[in-house]
Amino acid sequence: MLEAALLKVDLRGNISTRTKQLCAYADEVVIIARTQKALKETFITLQEEAEKLGLIINTNKTKCMQLTRKTNITKQDIEVAGKSYEAVKQFIYLGSQINGKSSIKEEKTKNTSRK
Repeated sequence: MLEAALLKVDLRGNISTRTKQLCAYADEVVIIARTQKALKETFITLQEEAEKLGLIINTNKTKCMQLTRKTNITKQDIEVAGKSYEAVKQFIYLGSQINGKSSIKEEKTKNTSRK
């Protein structure tokens, strides 16, 4: 069902040629966008298409993360369609830590401490 909703979002090409892209596996979806406007539009389209199929996005698990070259940026929650989503500095996607530093040091440290 989720795949049917994802297909309704126009995503031909990749992030180097488009303003948005989706990464999805099972029920985990990451929206990658160059602008906040593109992110919001993609999220709303995905949400509307999912609802048509009877799927509901879990707003408690939905997070946002901004990547930028600026070093003095503070994380700021984002509001889409009247709902606020928590801004995070990192998140886990398919078992791997994604962070704004483009670094895997933290992930390696965490994995090493589990052994």
